[in-house]
Amino acid sequence: MSYAVTIRRQDLSALVDMRGEARQIAALLAGLDLALPDAPNTAAEAGDRAVYWLGPEHWLLRAPIAEEDALLAGLHKDPLPPEISLVLVSDAYAFFEISGAEAAEVMAVASPLDLHASVFPAKGSAFTEAFGLKALVVRRGDGFELAVDRSLGDMTEDYLNRVVAF
Repeated sequence: MSYAVTIRRQDLSALVDMRGEARQIAALLAGLDLALPDAPNTAAEAGDRAVYWLGPEHWLLRAPIAEEDALLAGLHKDPLPPEISLVLVSDAYAFFEISGAEAAEVMAVASPLDLHASVFPAKGSAFTEAFGLKALVVRRGDGFELAVDRSLGDMTEDYLNRVVAF
């Protein structure tokens, strides 16, 4: 049996880990024409950029890698309030797209997180585990994005392909 899915390793993304009070982060993002998500564990998207709300006072900004310098320039106000943390983590994650009719079944093998649409809706995002590794999961279109530590990307890709071929 094999699953009706497509697994695709995505290109490098510009990623900025943001921590601080919501109003302060929102003010920084406004200069980039971005807004915070409306609810925890969801994403707000504007074009090819996304902001994931991952925890209390914790967000991740994602954009195409070509926009990395512009993002950093737009976020770094002088002076940056001391209670805000902005850390460039573009090199830290490998992202995979798992799409197709049985994407949820593949993710059920990979992760213990309940990914049913009733509790993990469109644009849902959360840190969890995948194959025993810390992972970011995002619901997208007809599937999911899965991000793991870049150093574990080849192993994760192998695991995903083994699940699909099972």
